[in-house]
Amino acid sequence: MTTMTKAQLTARVSILALVAGATFLGGCSTASPTHSKVVHNLTPEMMSLDKSPYEMQNMTSVTWNAGNRMFWGDLSRAWYTDRPSRLTNIPTTR
Repeated sequence: MTTMTKAQLTARVSILALVAGATFLGGCSTASPTHSKVVHNLTPEMMSLDKSPYEMQNMTSVTWNAGNRMFWGDLSRAWYTDRPSRLTNIPTTR
């Protein structure tokens, strides 16, 4: 087993003290939100009572998509373009 010299021991203790000092000075400081930011938006990750902004965006997209498809379906039925004419003599497939 090797023994440390006084210079080696002093160097190790100094390095340990520098690392501990740096950790204590800046290790636990964070930019915590201020009281006014928390009071005005208690749940920043929620947009409604039960949905996040991404879930609301997805729900809105699905609703608009279904609404548009239903609109075009209704329009094609109103203009009778959803099926071939029944007045033709030639049988047609759908």
